[in-house]
Amino acid sequence: MDTQKDADPAATPDPSPPAAGPDGPRPPEWERLVRSLEEKVAGLMEQGLARLGGELTKAKRQEAEAAFAAGHPDFQELKTSGRLEEARRANPLLDEVGAYFAARLDRERQDMAARLEEAARDAEKRVMESLRVRRQAATLGPGQGAAPDRADDPEMADPGRFGGMNAVLAKRLAARRAAAGN
Repeated sequence: MDTQKDADPAATPDPSPPAAGPDGPRPPEWERLVRSLEEKVAGLMEQGLARLGGELTKAKRQEAEAAFAAGHPDFQELKTSGRLEEARRANPLLDEVGAYFAARLDRERQDMAARLEEAARDAEKRVMESLRVRRQAATLGPGQGAAPDRADDPEMADPGRFGGMNAVLAKRLAARRAAAGN
C-alpha cells in the first residue's frame, strides 16, 4: 500500500515553511496578532499625522491672520462687531479676509452714497440761491442785446467829430483795458 495515498489530509504537515522568529518558528496566531498590531500602529500614525498637519495648518492660518490684522487695523473691530460673520453668512464662499473686504466695500459704498446725497443737496442749494438772486436782481443797464443809447453819449451820437466810429470804439476799449489793469 501506498502510505501517501492512505494518509489523512489533516494529519499531513503544511508544505509551506512556518514563519521563523528569533526563537524559531511562530504559530499562525502570532502572525495574525503581529499583522493586527502593525495595522493599528499604522492607523494611529496616520491619525496623529493628520491631526498634527491640521494643527500646523491652523497655526499658520492664525499667524497669517495676525499679520493681516496688523496691516488692517479695522479688521479686529469688524470681527468683534460681527459684521464679518454676517458677510460670511450672506456669502458662504467667503473666508474672514474675503468677508473683511466685502464689509469694507459695503462701508465704502454707504460712505459714497452719503457723500453723493450731500453733494446733491449742496448743488440744489446753490442752484436755488442762484435762481433767487437772478429773480431779485435789478437790471443795471439795457443788457447785452440792447443797442447803445447814443443820446447820452456825445461821442456815439456824432462819431465823425471824434475821428470816426472805429476811433471812438478803440478809445473806449483802451480805457476799459486800463481800468482793468491790462
